[in-house]
Amino acid sequence: MKKLNAFYRMLVVFSLLALAAKAGGLLATWSEVPLWIMIQVFFFAGVSHFTPLRHEFVKMIPPVFPAKMLLVYVTGALEILGLLIWQIRSHALLLPKP
Repeated sequence: MKKLNAFYRMLVVFSLLALAAKAGGLLATWSEVPLWIMIQVFFFAGVSHFTPLRHEFVKMIPPVFPAKMLLVYVTGALEILGLLIWQIRSHALLLPKP
């Protein structure tokens, strides 16, 4: 069997964590499980923009864009802020506001 690449390993770990949270009573409904998986993915990706992995993100930006490292920092901050601010998160997920 082929080895899973890093993205799929991360997805498996985040899925197991979300399922454990549901089993432990931290998540009220099953519809929250995929939401928590995506929250973990976006948080991990956002934080990764500020680690040595930021150089990998720079490689993904097309050459026409200037200040690539600044773009990496801004997008990483936006990913984290999008999770922390409920109004932004609810619009992004098309969920009703509480």
